[in-house]
Amino acid sequence: MLVSAELFIKNDTLNIQIPVSFKETDPVRGELIHPLIISPLLTGNLSENKSIFVNDQSKSYELNLQYWGATDTTITIQSNISNDDWMSSFKDTTIQFKANSTPFTLRFSIQPKGETSKNSTTTFSFKTANGKSNVLQGNTSINYNHIPRITWFPKLQIDLQKVDIKIGSKNILYIKGAGDEVASSLRKIGFVVEEVNAIALHGMELKKYDAIITGIRAYNTDDELANLYQPLFKYMEDGGTFIVQYNTNSNLHPSTFKTPYPFSIGRNRVTDELAKVTFTQPNDPIFNSPNKLTEKDFDGWVQERGLYFASKIDSNYTNLILMNDKEDSPQEGSLIRCQYGKGKFIYTGLSFFRQLPAGVPGAYRLFANMIGQKK
Repeated sequence: MLVSAELFIKNDTLNIQIPVSFKETDPVRGELIHPLIISPLLTGNLSENKSIFVNDQSKSYELNLQYWGATDTTITIQSNISNDDWMSSFKDTTIQFKANSTPFTLRFSIQPKGETSKNSTTTFSFKTANGKSNVLQGNTSINYNHIPRITWFPKLQIDLQKVDIKIGSKNILYIKGAGDEVASSLRKIGFVVEEVNAIALHGMELKKYDAIITGIRAYNTDDELANLYQPLFKYMEDGGTFIVQYNTNSNLHPSTFKTPYPFSIGRNRVTDELAKVTFTQPNDPIFNSPNKLTEKDFDGWVQERGLYFASKIDSNYTNLILMNDKEDSPQEGSLIRCQYGKGKFIYTGLSFFRQLPAGVPGAYRLFANMIGQKK
């Protein structure tokens, strides 16, 4: 919020804008100054705002509402789906809010009507006691010590997609890394995912998992992974699939990053999310089972293709993709795999940690194929 002011200095006029702020005292950080935020009367937050459906089963949602008014009032919450291919259990709901009330939660479900349901959007609105209709907005903040607090109120909606994704293997062990939403994204389309820190693998029965996946930068952030190469190698020898998502090459020594055959992690990346993608081995199972993939599965990617690609790659690996930014030469190393015993090892620098939360269908189909390399 800004306040405009005019300063008159002799015969001159100076127009300035001053941000409105308030002060608070933190017992550790001392005096803090924050921008004054004027909130909508009612805001909401959804349990999920991008949904991918792989069948006709319904998904459950929660809408958490916060009333910011200073007086008691009655408000009616409404919802609308942009086309008739979807069904929602949401009903118009009238709520009596008290001043400074605690959050109120509404629960509902949505499901597609059939195999050919078109993409849709669910939006929300509310009517106040005087009959005025308002768009329901979210309440999102970025709050770190080194920058001013930033708050905005985006339109609240759920993007709905019906996607043809076939799932082969389902049981996944996910080793946490620096933090990503890949595991939760995989659960949304039907995978059973158990998340652990690396230390939990000691003594675990790994053979019951169809695939083991490391989160982004796991080898950079969890020193215990360096001590687990023997059980992980045994897991692959016995038929398991081990997938390593990107790590950086900072402080990553071969003694701590042990792979079936050697390669280095380079600094190559492709920043253009529209960059052309070429399959070097189009008949490879990763592109054919359980989903038949084409280069069109790289349509709709967001922000980038990938980063920290493999380099100096041993000949035992198969490089599966070539891609490059404009004026760069084709880059390999974004997706490599090798056979190890009865199982497989896969390293990928593709930015699944961005694509899956963004609901990119082709990224889901490719990841399902990587997992779907059955024992």
